[in-house]
Amino acid sequence: MLYKKTVVIFKLTVQFICSPIGPVLLFFHNNKKGVVSLVNEIILNNTSIRIDKYKQELENGLHKIVIEFKVTSEEYHDTAVLLYEGSFDVKVPETGLAFRGTIQQYSTSVTNLYEKGQVGIFTLTLLEVKN
Repeated sequence: MLYKKTVVIFKLTVQFICSPIGPVLLFFHNNKKGVVSLVNEIILNNTSIRIDKYKQELENGLHKIVIEFKVTSEEYHDTAVLLYEGSFDVKVPETGLAFRGTIQQYSTSVTNLYEKGQVGIFTLTLLEVKN
């Protein structure tokens, strides 16, 4: 760890860490720990997805990640087919995190991605499956 800064804002503790894997924000609220880092890629069932937002936390001892990524009308079909699988081998190369997970929540900003030239923002929450 090269740099670490801790700040308490109201009842939320935030730590900024500059680590060998890149900048990471840790937050603690009501004894719940979460991670927001500058992750750019996630792999679902060997399919790489470029992501814009990433949040990682533990829920009842299981990994939970929330990601946000853009999907163009040209990518929509392949992305929809992938997401319909429902369960995934999840890998986050930049953090080394890997687990088997399922979709807990999913949403998109638009519903007309079948129309050429459209871009939607997908939000996906994945929760680790107990073995």
